Amino acid sequence: MLKLRHLASELAYTTLVYYAAFLCYYVGQQPIGSCSILAGDTKAEVHLYSLAKQLLLWDTPHYRAATFADDLRANLKNVAVPGTGVPLSVFCYSRATALLFVLLVNPVACLAAACYLRLARLSPSSPGSSSSRPVGLADTYRQLLLAPQHWFAIWRHNCVLMGCHALATGSSSYSLEDKGAFLLQGQRLGLPVSPFYQAATVFVKHKSVEGGMGINVFKNFAAGGDWIIQPALANSAALAALLPRDAPLSTLRVVTASIAWLQEQAAQQAAAHSSSPLRQRQVQFSTDDSSQQQQSRPGSGASGSSSRGDGPPQLQVPGGTYRPGPATPPLPVSAGVMRHLNVDGRGVSSAKQHGMADPALPPSFGVWGQRHQQQQQAPCSQQPAAAVGQAVLGQQQEVGASLPADVSGNASAASSMQRPQQQAPAAEQACVEVVTAVWRAGLAGKCTDHSSICFGVDVATGALSPGVTANHWYRLGLAGAGRVDAAAARVWHSHPDTGKQVAGCVLPGMADVLDAVVAAHMAACPDLPLVGWDVALTPEGVFILEVNLSCNLFNGAFDSASYYSLLWHYFDQLGSALGAGRKKAD
Repeated sequence: MLKLRHLASELAYTTLVYYAAFLCYYVGQQPIGSCSILAGDTKAEVHLYSLAKQLLLWDTPHYRAATFADDLRANLKNVAVPGTGVPLSVFCYSRATALLFVLLVNPVACLAAACYLRLARLSPSSPGSSSSRPVGLADTYRQLLLAPQHWFAIWRHNCVLMGCHALATGSSSYSLEDKGAFLLQGQRLGLPVSPFYQAATVFVKHKSVEGGMGINVFKNFAAGGDWIIQPALANSAALAALLPRDAPLSTLRVVTASIAWLQEQAAQQAAAHSSSPLRQRQVQFSTDDSSQQQQSRPGSGASGSSSRGDGPPQLQVPGGTYRPGPATPPLPVSAGVMRHLNVDGRGVSSAKQHGMADPALPPSFGVWGQRHQQQQQAPCSQQPAAAVGQAVLGQQQEVGASLPADVSGNASAASSMQRPQQQAPAAEQACVEVVTAVWRAGLAGKCTDHSSICFGVDVATGALSPGVTANHWYRLGLAGAGRVDAAAARVWHSHPDTGKQVAGCVLPGMADVLDAVVAAHMAACPDLPLVGWDVALTPEGVFILEVNLSCNLFNGAFDSASYYSLLWHYFDQLGSALGAGRKKAD
C-alpha cells in the first residue's frame, strides 16, 4: 500500500510539473529556459515550450499552409496515438480541442503507454528496444509526458522549429519544400538532383483503348504545369541484393543541421552592440585610459599606445560566442566526425536572469564520416559550396549518356560543370553537419518506400543497424482501436520479405551521399536549421530526390543531448526575433 501511495504521488507530481511548465510557456508566454520547475532539463524545456508555441501560433501563417492549425490538420489526419485508431487531426478542429488534448488526453495517453511499455519491458525512447535496466512506471511516465523521445515527438519538435523560423525570417529557402522548385533550383546550382523531363507536355495513350478514352495529357511543371515527369530510378546493385525483386526504389533519409542563422543573429547583435552610443563611449574611455597609461610609462612611444578597444567586441549570445572559422582543434579520429560547427559554448544567456544555466551548444553535434577527418580537409568555411558539389558531381559525368536527351537533372548538371557555380557566403559554409541517416527498405509489391522497414545507417562507416517501423502509429479506425500492432515491440535484423540479413551490412557510397547533402544544404538553403534529404543510390550514382523541411527522422540514431541543445538555442533566438516582430507590428 505504501508503494502504491508513493507511485501515485510521483505520477501526480510529474503531471503537476507538466501543467505548470505548459502554463508558464502558454499563459505566461515566457522565453525558453525561464521555467524553474523544469530545473534546466533541456529536453523537457524544448518539448513543453514547443507544445505551447504551437498553440500560441495557431492562427498565424505557416510556410506550407494558411495557418499553423491548417498544417496540423493536413499532416495529422493519418496519424493516431497507437491503440486508439483516432486521427490526431480530430483534436486540431480548434484551439479549444487542441488544448483539451494537451491538458487531458495527452497525460492519460502517456500513462497508458507507460503501463504498456512497463509490462512489455520496452524502452520509451526507441520502438522494439528493451530497457538495459528495469525502468519504473513513474520514470517511464515522466519521460513520455515531459521529455518524449519517440519519432513523433522528434518530428513535432522539428515542425514547430521550422514553422517558427519561417515566420520569423520569411526566408525564401522555404520555397524548396515544393518539389518542382527544388529540382529547378538544384539544377541551377549544379546539385545531383534526380533527372526530369523538360518537354512541356507529355501525351500518354493506352495501347488498346479506343474512342479517345485511353488518353491522358500531362503538363510539365517546368512549363508551368503541375506534373513532375521523370524516368524511374532503380536501386543500386548493393541495395537490390538486400531487397525483394519487386521492391520499390528504397531511399535514404539523411538529415542535416545548420547554425548559419544563429551566426547571423550573433553578428547582427554584435554590430548593434558595437555601434550603440553607450558602447562607443565605453570603447572611447577604454582607449583614452590605455593611451594615458602608455604615455606615462618611461620610454613609451606612439607604437605603444594601442587601445584595448581595438577590434570588434565578441558577443555573448545565448549558448556562447558564435564565430565561424578554423579555430577549433580537430576531434580525435575515434570520434568519427568532421567538425564544421565552431561554437564557443561559454556564453551567458537570458536564462541567467532567472538563475538558471542554459545548455551549452556543443562544438559538433553530427557525424559526417571518418573519411573526411582522415583526409584532414581544410575547414568548411574555406571551401566554396559549389566546389564540394563539383567534387560530388564529377563522379556522375557518365549519367548523361544513359538518359534521354530531354531529361534534365543530374545529367544536365554534370554537363554544366564548366559554368560558374553559385556559392554560399563563407560565414554560412562553416555551419552544416549530418545529424542522422536511415535507409528505408521497401516491401515487396509496394509502389514506394513509404511502406518500409527503417534501418539506421552509421554515417561514419555505412553499417546498417537493426530496423524498426512506426506503422502502429498509422492504424486508423476500428483496425487500430483497442490494440497495438506487434511491430511496436519488434526489431528486424533481416528483410521481412526475403529473410536476407540486413543489420550489419555496409552500404557502399555513403561518403558520396553525405558529400551531396552537405553541399546541397550549404548551396541551396544554408539559413535553414534542419533539412531532411531523400537520396537514392542507383546504378548511375547518387541522386537527391527532394527536401523535407519539417523533417521526420524515422527513428534514426542521433546525439540526443546535442540535438536538443541545438533546438534550445534556436527557440531562444527565435523567441526574441518573434517578440521583436510583434513589437514592430504594434
